[in-house]
Amino acid sequence: MPTAPTIRHAPEKATLMVALSKLLPAFKSHFFFLSLGFVGGLSLLVLEHYLVQTMHKQHDGVFIVILEHLGVALLVSAIAIFGYEWNMHINEANDLDEIIKHELEESRAMRTSLHMTDRLLAAMREEGRNNMGVALDALLGNDSASESVQVIKEQLINLATVAAGLRKGWASDHQMKFISVLLQEFVIQNAISILRVTDKSGEQHFRIKEPAQKIAGRLLAAQVSSMKKDDQYLVISDFASWDGEHLDEFLSEQIRAVKESGIIVKRIFYLTELRSVHSSKAAAILRKHYQCCRGAKGYQVAVLGKAEMKRLEEGGKIKRERAEDQHFGIFVVGGQLLRFKVEDEDLADLAISIDSDITSESLTTFDILWKEARKLTRKSHLTAAIAEMPRQ
Repeated sequence: MPTAPTIRHAPEKATLMVALSKLLPAFKSHFFFLSLGFVGGLSLLVLEHYLVQTMHKQHDGVFIVILEHLGVALLVSAIAIFGYEWNMHINEANDLDEIIKHELEESRAMRTSLHMTDRLLAAMREEGRNNMGVALDALLGNDSASESVQVIKEQLINLATVAAGLRKGWASDHQMKFISVLLQEFVIQNAISILRVTDKSGEQHFRIKEPAQKIAGRLLAAQVSSMKKDDQYLVISDFASWDGEHLDEFLSEQIRAVKESGIIVKRIFYLTELRSVHSSKAAAILRKHYQCCRGAKGYQVAVLGKAEMKRLEEGGKIKRERAEDQHFGIFVVGGQLLRFKVEDEDLADLAISIDSDITSESLTTFDILWKEARKLTRKSHLTAAIAEMPRQ
């Protein structure tokens, strides 16, 4: 028979309904012992009554007294055990109720605290903007009231606000570094050159030296550098974007990340659409990426030729015109999807999105194309792919 728990009186707030709801659980928890006590006790009392009334045994006989006391003892024990269990179940229900109420109170307090924190942060940001404006006025001096200076001042404040917002969004420190490089090379340096122009300064150079592909490549390379093991970069490429050496830095970063960080790169090229790229240049681009496959196991390249495109169309999976119009890359980083869609073949316009509807649709399209695409895992695959390219 189990050890009876210490009795704890049910709090007054335990309602009658709670107490009644715990009757059955309390009985079930020690069903065997309670059944033994009730059934055994009643059986002994019935036997004692039978012997006295039917068999005309003396009521004060030793055997009859033992039966009576033993039967009563079993019944009392069963009632006591049931009382203990019932009380314990009621207390557990009350404790759970207390825990739930406590958690709700803490949740309300936390929401209130977060609301106050948000208001405080908003006030601090507004105060920061005001203080920055005062500091810029002091730095600019008497000219700070002019319209053009006020425009620059507002742009500087907006830039700082945007930077603060980026820190809380999808952009990592790598994207922040990229933005700082853009500011330094394309804004600050040229502003300094303009500042140095005087009647005795000779020539000062205003440089816009980076083509769009290289700038886009640095942005994409910054994203790749933030990726970790088993993250993926899934991309449908255009030969025109890879014409020249502008994306070499981006490609080098991908190979480094594959080898050192363990990321996976899957790249698809269309053999049916070379656009403005000569077939000999397209072949050289494909060879370059095939060599990357040979040197980095996680770098995978595939192609879509006429046969693959025909199967896709006949299977109703995707139309050729729609497939060939796809040029995007998907970064799968820690389960989050980030898509870059190329709007101009020179990468001068990139559409960036983390919208789940947009990224999921692009991921589905890539999976369909990748499943059908011909993987370049051998030299013979590369040779056959190059031979299939349209001759120009």
